[in-house]
Amino acid sequence: MNRKSKALKGLLALAIVIALCMFFARTVQTITTPKIQRISPSKGKLEQKISLTGEIYFPQTETVKLENAKKLPVTVETVNVRPGHYVEAGDVLFTAFSPEFDSKYQELQTKRDEKVKEYAGELASHIRLAQTTKHNDIYNEMMDAMEAYYMARYAVTAQAAAEGYTLAEEGSLATITDGSEALNALSAKLLDATALRDEKVQQLSDLYNDKLKGAYRVGDTTFEYVKKAEELRGQIDDLDRQLLELAALNDSLKEVRAPHAGYITAFELKSGDTVDGSKPVCAMTPAEGLPVLRAEVTQVDKPLREGLKVVLTDSDTETEVSGLENGAEGKKYANVKLDGKIIKAAGGLSRMLAAESIPLTLTYKAQKSATLLPASAVRSDGSGSYYVYTVERSYGGLLDSSGYKLTKTTVTVLEKSDQVVSVAEDLSYREIADREDRTLTDGQAVMDYVD
Repeated sequence: MNRKSKALKGLLALAIVIALCMFFARTVQTITTPKIQRISPSKGKLEQKISLTGEIYFPQTETVKLENAKKLPVTVETVNVRPGHYVEAGDVLFTAFSPEFDSKYQELQTKRDEKVKEYAGELASHIRLAQTTKHNDIYNEMMDAMEAYYMARYAVTAQAAAEGYTLAEEGSLATITDGSEALNALSAKLLDATALRDEKVQQLSDLYNDKLKGAYRVGDTTFEYVKKAEELRGQIDDLDRQLLELAALNDSLKEVRAPHAGYITAFELKSGDTVDGSKPVCAMTPAEGLPVLRAEVTQVDKPLREGLKVVLTDSDTETEVSGLENGAEGKKYANVKLDGKIIKAAGGLSRMLAAESIPLTLTYKAQKSATLLPASAVRSDGSGSYYVYTVERSYGGLLDSSGYKLTKTTVTVLEKSDQVVSVAEDLSYREIADREDRTLTDGQAVMDYVD
């Protein structure tokens, strides 16, 4: 083997050794260099889907009472509604009957019959006497005027006390002009009542002293008879009125109707229950009132607002947040808008009321655009500051392949979701390191994952 052949063999062996060194060097480099995924930031508004549960809530309700049942308690017969039903004005809520009606009506009827018999007896025993006299008329007018005077006097005294008005001597009650408009008006009425009282007292006095023209005093027998007969007729008329009112009251309580249109929000009566007017019979919304879905958002760390999109999970119907409010014990709630179509799609209000909770998804969306990054690419130093690693190209030497170098870059976090973070800095045209296979440091060489 000549010298030239030996040299060629030596060069070949050297080339093989160099190639092997480069191969193993790159293999070692591949093994020891951190792998990353390079990502590009995007611009947009941060969105996050928040799973919540809600329940039917009525922002406005009013109770319905059966005041007339205080006069005549009733027993429930049939119930036509339940919570969640929508009723129109006049719809029958329940039917009822009064166990006491017959006995009360009979009691009044008996009293009336007794008074009719008493009056008939008086009339029969005094049939020859005058049935009315001017003497009795003047006497009755004086009694009415006296009663009206004392009622007017009491009204002025009560109004003055309510206003804190200090009264002078008693005679000034009918001459007040420096009080409120209401007090002055009552005082003026008292002045008129005083004048009428004095007039009627004077007429009766003149009658007894034979000074009243066109009238004269009758004998005591006739006067007392006419007086008693008038009282009996008045008592009969009053009992007739009470009988008519009791019958009308009984009829009005047989069917209890809705006072206006609205949703029934509470109804606990059942057949056989007694209603005596002391408690509400039900609760309902105002005529234009609608329920909402009320979801607790105390733990939600996003600035929620009206108009955010909400989807009812079970019925896949879309609505929105209609308002936010604070509740007891520091709790916060989001009210979700409902309408007839949404309620129908969810199976009706009764079904929604019966559900312990109604699942829904609220989509939070930021109001301003910002740089968006995967949450895994944004790191914290533990003191409340955040940073990312930007990736820059670096070129190697003979035994190095070209790769990348990291630069630690501080960022200002605006908002976070489970998977995305929005930052204030504009990182356009920059690549960010993400999903590394080991801990990274500032200035460190990295490389892409090898397929």
